[in-house]
Amino acid sequence: VAALVLVIAIANVANILLTRALARRREIAVRLSLGVSQARLLRQLLVESLVLSGGSAAIALLVAYAGGGLVQQLLLPGFAWDESVVDGRALSLTLAIVVITALAAGVAPATYARSVDLNAALRTAQPATGGRVGLLRSSLLVTQVSLCVVLLVGAGLFSKSLHAVSTLDVGADLDRLIDVQLPERTGASLTETEEAYADAARVARTIPGVARVSVVGGSTPMGEASVVSVRHDGVTEAFMAGRPMPFYSVVSGGYFETLGAGIEKGRDLNNDDELAGTRVVVVNRALADERWPGADPIGRCITVGSDKVCTRVVGVVENIVSVDRTDPHQPHVYGPRSHPFFAKTYPASLQVRVAGDADAIAAVLARELRALTPTLPPPTIETLERRAAPYLRPWRLGATMFVVFGAAALLIAVVGLSGAMVFAVSQRTHEIGVRVALGASRTQVVAQVGTHSLRAVIAGLSAGLLIAFVFSDQMIDLLFQTSPRDPWVYAGVALTLMLFGCLATIVPARRAASINPLIVLKRD
Repeated sequence: VAALVLVIAIANVANILLTRALARRREIAVRLSLGVSQARLLRQLLVESLVLSGGSAAIALLVAYAGGGLVQQLLLPGFAWDESVVDGRALSLTLAIVVITALAAGVAPATYARSVDLNAALRTAQPATGGRVGLLRSSLLVTQVSLCVVLLVGAGLFSKSLHAVSTLDVGADLDRLIDVQLPERTGASLTETEEAYADAARVARTIPGVARVSVVGGSTPMGEASVVSVRHDGVTEAFMAGRPMPFYSVVSGGYFETLGAGIEKGRDLNNDDELAGTRVVVVNRALADERWPGADPIGRCITVGSDKVCTRVVGVVENIVSVDRTDPHQPHVYGPRSHPFFAKTYPASLQVRVAGDADAIAAVLARELRALTPTLPPPTIETLERRAAPYLRPWRLGATMFVVFGAAALLIAVVGLSGAMVFAVSQRTHEIGVRVALGASRTQVVAQVGTHSLRAVIAGLSAGLLIAFVFSDQMIDLLFQTSPRDPWVYAGVALTLMLFGCLATIVPARRAASINPLIVLKRD
């Protein structure tokens, strides 16, 4: 992405240098006609370029030093940066760019002046927007626009992916949930661990803003992962081969309400299941679709783990995220602690549902639970939304990077296009003045300038969309539930480029419309 922006900037600067050389060719021709030596002219141009490049480099380093930390935090918030933004490598690269830019800016006008006829260059109103020079300048403009289109397409695709992964239904209200893991006690029995979590749950329920609290063992949302073998009548070894075993969680009644998950079929687990010690489980939709596609799983008999006695499926819950925030469709089975297989599973965490600011309540929760066991390490407390943040980072980084650099590229392209059109109007001042004097309207003049500008935009837009379309397959693995050739993204980029292309023509069009034919003709 940075390389594309650099190429766009290079094309823009090259166009500016060429325009500067064209604008100064008469001045250089006068100097040469008066007898100035080539060496002296070259030294003067190099000094001017060094002053300009050196000043620009100083400003660039200052901006990088002041804003580099902000950019780092924007792209990768929370990441520890050990190196300074402006170091020896940055200074060396900047110095090299200063020298190269100074040489290019200083030598280009002199080289161009030596290649033209001095008599022609000394003539007034000599246009320099056609021929090979005009073709080169137009090519540079098309290059800027086309590469800008590629960046904007990337920005649209990554932004759409970020929206898709952010709005993915994970079966739990992550922004209202806090995960609490108590410190492990060396040699603590299952009963002692259960009592510790029961005490912590009682404390948590007394905190203002806490709506529900549930203890869970085995697999926890985006935390520990525990798997179990699930078999039933009709399942074969060939069916099981290569399939990952489902996750399992040991939960109590009300666990799904705590997470905010809905029961789609059947019923939830309840306290009667615990008291009666019945063998019942709730499975998620992914497991139901995998084992009984198109059939009703309620009442089905399964065996769980080493337990060979029939366990009945009493409910189907929506898919709840297990390990990966981006893949909540993993088979999962939920059972009560009274089930013989689940009875020996240690509690893994508390799931705390809050009705207010999760971060603020988490701080209070940490303080209260720390007072409960002052001699032990502090509990691990984290909001599930914060835990899920790393899973969104690839698309957030991609979207941020493409949007920021795409906007910068768009600004560069618009400024370059507007500047090129302004120069073209200045070169054609005499022609426009004559046309107006012969009866052309201001509207016709503006339309002519706008048409010339939009031709470059359309050519660059077409080339950019074609490049993005051809190479879009390289982005398939980087996107989430988004086609790399999404027509809405391409259409949005096209409309954006056309809009900004029209904005870029405002200044040159107004300048062309303000040309006074009387003043132009008097100059002749």
